[in-house]
Amino acid sequence: MRNVIMLDGDILIHRATAAVQKEFKFAGPVAAITADFVEALKIVDREILVMRRTLDAEDVFIALSDPDSSANWRKQVLPSYKFDRTKRAKPVLFKQMRAELESRFQTKWYPGLEGDDVLGIWVTSPGTPERVIVSIDKDLRGVPGRLYNPNRPAEGIVAIDLASADRFHLLQTLMGDRVDGYTGIPGVGPKKAEAILDAQHPAGMTPWQRVCHAYRRDGLTEIDALTQARVARILRFGEWNRRVGVCLWTPQQETT
Repeated sequence: MRNVIMLDGDILIHRATAAVQKEFKFAGPVAAITADFVEALKIVDREILVMRRTLDAEDVFIALSDPDSSANWRKQVLPSYKFDRTKRAKPVLFKQMRAELESRFQTKWYPGLEGDDVLGIWVTSPGTPERVIVSIDKDLRGVPGRLYNPNRPAEGIVAIDLASADRFHLLQTLMGDRVDGYTGIPGVGPKKAEAILDAQHPAGMTPWQRVCHAYRRDGLTEIDALTQARVARILRFGEWNRRVGVCLWTPQQETT
C-alpha cells in the first residue's frame, strides 16, 4: 500500500516565500521589498511533487499552525515561549501563500495548536499505518511514528518507537530550545542531557526523576522541570480535543 504523507506547511511556506523575497535599501530609512508569488508557488509545487514521488505517496496533507499566534497554547504555559519570534516579520507573501495552499490542497490546522502538534496528533491517531510526517524540524523526533527529513534523504523514512520518542522529549526538557524561547537547564547540551538520563546514580530513579534531580542540582525546581516538559511536548493523539483543549503532559505519561 502506498504512503500517506503530511508535510510541515509552516516550513514549506516560509522557505518558498523567503526564497523569492528581495529587499532594496536606499538612502536613509527608505527600503523596498519585492517578492514573486508565481515563483514561490513553483517552489512549493515542485517540493510537493518531489516528496510525493520520493515517498510513493498516494495522499498528501499539509499541516499548518493556528494563524493567530497569540492563541498558541504554549504561551499560556510559558509566556516567554517564542517571544523573540514576534519581533521577526514573516515573508510578505506568507499569508497569501497559506491561503493558496488551503484552496488547492488538503490542509489541517486546529485552534491554538502549532503545525508540529497537528503532525503529532495525525501520525499517532488510530488508522492508517502508512502515515509519514515530512519535516526538517528535529522536534518531530519526539513523536512515535514514521518521519522523513528532506534535508537528510540518506536516512530514508525513520521509524520512531514510543520509548525513543519519550526519551527525546525528556532530552528536550533538559536542553531546552533557545530559538523557541524555553531554556531547559542552562548549560546542558546534548551530551550532558544524554549523560543525565543514562546516569547510574542515584540508583532506582525513573527517567523523569533523573530530570527533576538534575533541575534541583542546578538550583531549579520540579515546577520548572514540569513547565519545560510541557512546552517541549509535541502533542499526540488524545492530548487535545476541541471541547477541552490541550491535556497538559504529566510525568505519569513517561515510559520506562
